[in-house]
Amino acid sequence: MTIKRLLIAAIAGSLYLNLNAVTLDYPQEIIKVSDNGFDVVITKYESGYINTELNRIDDSVIDAAIKSDGVITLPDNVMHEGISYDIVRITGIMIGVEGIKTVILPKHVKYMDGCFEDCQDLSTIVFNEELEFMMLSMNNLQSLTDLTFPETVFTIGEACLNYLAIREVDLSNISNVMKCSCSGWPNVKRLVFSSNFGGTELGTFCGLPNLEEIILPETSGLLSPQIFLDCKNVRKIYARSTTPPVLGDWGIAGQFVNDDEGIFSEELSTENNLDKSTCLLYVPEGTETAYQNDEYWGRFKNIVGYDYSGLSKVKAEE
Repeated sequence: MTIKRLLIAAIAGSLYLNLNAVTLDYPQEIIKVSDNGFDVVITKYESGYINTELNRIDDSVIDAAIKSDGVITLPDNVMHEGISYDIVRITGIMIGVEGIKTVILPKHVKYMDGCFEDCQDLSTIVFNEELEFMMLSMNNLQSLTDLTFPETVFTIGEACLNYLAIREVDLSNISNVMKCSCSGWPNVKRLVFSSNFGGTELGTFCGLPNLEEIILPETSGLLSPQIFLDCKNVRKIYARSTTPPVLGDWGIAGQFVNDDEGIFSEELSTENNLDKSTCLLYVPEGTETAYQNDEYWGRFKNIVGYDYSGLSKVKAEE
């Protein structure tokens, strides 16, 4: 089993992985607590690590919030035998719930798994500053027009943040995006990746019909197949890396893809795909030849040198 798969398993709650020591840490004691309509599982591991997981909200709590102001504040901690345990994980809550407009996350939650799906009235999620990872969460939220991520760096796992009504999004604190995430944003026109963004996996940032401008990272991290699929209106791409970003298959560098499965994929009908003959590709001055000679990036017909020096943010060209 790879380290990556072990990490996913750890996040899923089946075990805790100490990455520094590369050892497995097994549960020693599991305690179930119900407090004020919230069900929490406290898992104590052999190493002393404690995972406190909120996994159910009683209907009475939801009904009371709907009748009031539509706001649910998730508890920051739970008491058991006189000891307070910080809630660090939320799992499987708020699926298909109507009438809730705002959810305030626990202050110390680090992991989110299978939460906030098909909640048609949910317009605000208040994050904390300790979030590290989310997966299978925040999909099909048609009232969520504004999304403000925490200022801490975190990873978006598999199948997250799809089919949202957001108008803009700040990606500056997102380190990586795993497969099948961040797609179906019909109102987003501009994407700005952090300068040291790590990379993406298969099928991310797809189905953004009004996306016009993309600002890629300064790093040459991996961009995987079918990123930006069905983003047919992209007019400008700012490639900040002095080395053409690597295109790979399923997150594996060096496994290059062809025109049938590439970035801004062309495997569907041409009317749905980016037009490389008209889209402007801005690259760091002096790297034009490297991009022109690249197996993929050379397919863009309009490669323009751009002075990125001294710029904290790329300014849109008129």
